[in-house]
Amino acid sequence: MANKAFGVINSAPNYIRVEGLHEYRPIGAFTFIGRFRVIDFPLSNMSNSGINRIHVYLNSRPRSLVEHIGSGRHYNINSKRGNLQLLFTQQNGANSIYNTDITAYMENLEQIERMPQDYVIVAPSYMVYKQDYQQLLDDHVAAGNDITLLYHKVDQAKEYYRACNVVELNKQKGVESLARNMGTAKEKISAWIPML
Repeated sequence: MANKAFGVINSAPNYIRVEGLHEYRPIGAFTFIGRFRVIDFPLSNMSNSGINRIHVYLNSRPRSLVEHIGSGRHYNINSKRGNLQLLFTQQNGANSIYNTDITAYMENLEQIERMPQDYVIVAPSYMVYKQDYQQLLDDHVAAGNDITLLYHKVDQAKEYYRACNVVELNKQKGVESLARNMGTAKEKISAWIPML
C-alpha cells in the first residue's frame, strides 16, 4: 500500500538551531557517525517502506544537502518507478519569517498536484529515528482518518525537549491541541509526522 503515498521531507524550522554549526549548513546535512547525514534517516525510512516518490524541501544553505543527496540512487529511489525531487523556495533567507513549510508547499503546489498518489507522508529532515511507514499507512487508511500524527511520549520534557511541538490528546487519543513545550511539565507527547 506504500505506493499509494508519496513522501515529503521538510526542512528544519527557523527556531530549531544548533549554535556554531547551523550557520554553515542545515541540520539535515549534519554528519552522523562520520558517514551519514541526518537527512539519511527520513529518506531511508521512506525508501525502506516502499515509498519511491519523494519531495525534499530545501530552504537555506542547500548546497551540502544537494551534494549529499545527489540523484537519490544510493537510497534506491531513482529507478524506473521512483523519483526524488529537490524543491526550493524563493524565500530562502535563513532568518526570514516567511520561510516556512507552508510557503514551500504554496510555491511548489504544481509539483504536489502532479503526484498521482492518494496520500502523503510528511517527515522532518532533522530527526534521527527508525520508522516503517507501511503499517502506519495501513492503519491510517483502515481508520478512515483525514490526518494521522505519529508521536512519542517522553519523560524528560523539562530538560531536553523545550521548544519542541507537543500534543494534547483526548480520551480517544484524538488530538485536542498542538503547542510548544515551554518546559513546565516532566511528561509530554512530542509530535513528529503528519500523514494526510
